[in-house]
Amino acid sequence: MKKDKHTHDDHNQQTTCWRFDLDRLHPYAWSEKVFTPEQCDEIIKHGSSLFSHKALIGGKIKLNVKYRDSVVSWIHATEQSHWIYDRIVNCVLDLNNKYFNFHLTGLYEGLQFTKYVGPSGRYKKHCDRGYNTPIRKLSFVLQLTDPSEYTGGDLKIYEGEEGFKAEKVRGTLIAFPSFFLHEVTPIKKGTRYSLVGWVGGDNFK
Repeated sequence: MKKDKHTHDDHNQQTTCWRFDLDRLHPYAWSEKVFTPEQCDEIIKHGSSLFSHKALIGGKIKLNVKYRDSVVSWIHATEQSHWIYDRIVNCVLDLNNKYFNFHLTGLYEGLQFTKYVGPSGRYKKHCDRGYNTPIRKLSFVLQLTDPSEYTGGDLKIYEGEEGFKAEKVRGTLIAFPSFFLHEVTPIKKGTRYSLVGWVGGDNFK
């Protein structure tokens, strides 16, 4: 703890503040070439073979395609998907150690395989955590589709008004704190596939 003194000349008085550690939390971080194009194709094939449904909102109980228009299925940890989990976990833990330093304990909800189709696919601004829901500390999105195959469909993460537009290179994984506002802008043409997950841990303190 460091004691800093600052004088407000305009009020001709001295105030004292007690400074804690500076905020070193990054709003996002990414890693390229986590999966090859061929491996992305394999993930798309596997995810497309699973039971799928329209994505819901409000704690998985409400359908509102004007707010969220996508189709999802779930890739759970099995012998067939072990290689996917293994590579994602190693990447996420590496990014966490370098940029976030959260105490993480596991992937508890599976991997969400998501399909956005133009011209209406989207997911408006939202956060991945909420009151009385599973504890999500770090969110990640894996880009599965080559950006030449669709237009629109940008992942934007908001630290301010404009938002950061995430990298679209196929096989790239981007991670960010789950309490950050983000969105997938409307798909204008084509289809975008992604793999989404949330890493949990104990409550923030």
